[in-house]
This record gives sequence, structure tokens and C-alpha cells, in this order.
Amino acid sequence: GQGTLQIMDRTLLEPSHLDQATRSRLRARFAVATRRGVVTDADGARADYLIHVDLEDFCQIFSAPDTSRVTVRARASVVNVRQHRLIAQRLFSLDRPAPSPDARGAVTAFAEAGDDVIKELLDWTSDLLQARRQKKMMKDADEKR
Repeated sequence: GQGTLQIMDRTLLEPSHLDQATRSRLRARFAVATRRGVVTDADGARADYLIHVDLEDFCQIFSAPDTSRVTVRARASVVNVRQHRLIAQRLFSLDRPAPSPDARGAVTAFAEAGDDVIKELLDWTSDLLQARRQKKMMKDADEKR
């Protein structure tokens, strides 16, 4: 999705800048969480599932001149690559208070909210894929009987 961060001095941060930073953080966090690393199309690797994350909204909201908060909203989709089928989709939405009502405060709050979204995404993805593996193992065991 397209969104902009409006900072008090009216400068705008384009989503593509945040998207690249978010993608880099996601890859790094997935690599640590899976201990196997993260591959991309450029690596020439094949995967069973594709995780697609759209950053739908990120904004800084002022409730008063000296008080603001940030909102981050991202939609994650897990797709079975071989079957070209959507397996699951979830919207992650987080609000965080900014420590100060300026660009520096917004950046700090966005980083914290982004880390929280990534953690929730990792937990959700792990639970989802583990449940699918267990279901497949049970199905395979039933077929052998």
C-alpha cells in the first residue's frame, strides 16, 4: 500500500524508503528466527511457501501539539507456491506513543512498532506452518493404515 509519514515540518517520507528498511529488517529477523536464513528469487532457491507483506499504512498522529503516536498497519499473506493458493492472510496493526512530538520521536516509535509487527509476524507464521506440518503428518499416517 501507499502511505506517507507526515512530520511536523511538513516533509514527507516516501513509502519506498520505509519499505526497503522494513524488508531488510524482516529478512534479518526471519534469518535469525529460522536459523536457516532467508532466500529470495535472486538466490535461485525453491520454496514451498511465499510470505508477502504489504505495508498498508504508517502515520504519525498528533492528539495535541506536544503528544503524538504512530500507527503501523501491514497485511501478510502466506501462499503455497506449488498450488498457487492463498493459505492464510492476517492484518497486523500497532499503535505506539512517540517519545517526543517530532521526527526523531516518530522514527523511534516506528522502529519499535516495526519490530513488534515483525515479532508478531514471525510468531504467526511459525504457528501457521507448524500446524500445517502436523496436519500433513497426521494425514500421511492415516493413509499408511
